[in-house]
Amino acid sequence: MAVSKVWLGSGLVVALLIGLVSLASHQSKPQNVPNTVATGHGQPMLSTKQITVGKVNILAEVASSQTEQVSGLSGRDSLPEGTGMLFIFPEPGDLGFWMKDMLFSIDMLFADTQGKILTIAANASPDSYPQTFHPGSPAKYVLELPAGFAAAHGIAVGQRIVIGQ
Repeated sequence: MAVSKVWLGSGLVVALLIGLVSLASHQSKPQNVPNTVATGHGQPMLSTKQITVGKVNILAEVASSQTEQVSGLSGRDSLPEGTGMLFIFPEPGDLGFWMKDMLFSIDMLFADTQGKILTIAANASPDSYPQTFHPGSPAKYVLELPAGFAAAHGIAVGQRIVIGQ
């Protein structure tokens, strides 16, 4: 009986310590973490890259893992102006993107290994699901932007997506 009380007491102390460490680490997190964007809807924060297309700068979350790519922008309410999501694939291919679980329209820019824009799927609507959008040629990158962004900023096929820091 004494052993179980000590074990229970030790377990309680360990649980309290874990709770305090968790609380301290949560409170010490800076409000503005560089190179990350809050995604909302309980989705994890992804790293970001500065993207330039022509004279336009875009802060893009990077979806490089398969899990991040499957989730993409699904379930989000919007994509703020000047931001996007960059999908980076290990090898170029005939990538197919659909609007499953999307709540807003987007522009999709498909680019080759050099960042050259091959195809722009402009104003892709959630209503288009289950239609799949493809690049027409093997693509390595897909940049998703708010609907109408490409046209409003003169982004066109043949331009290059330049991935910065």
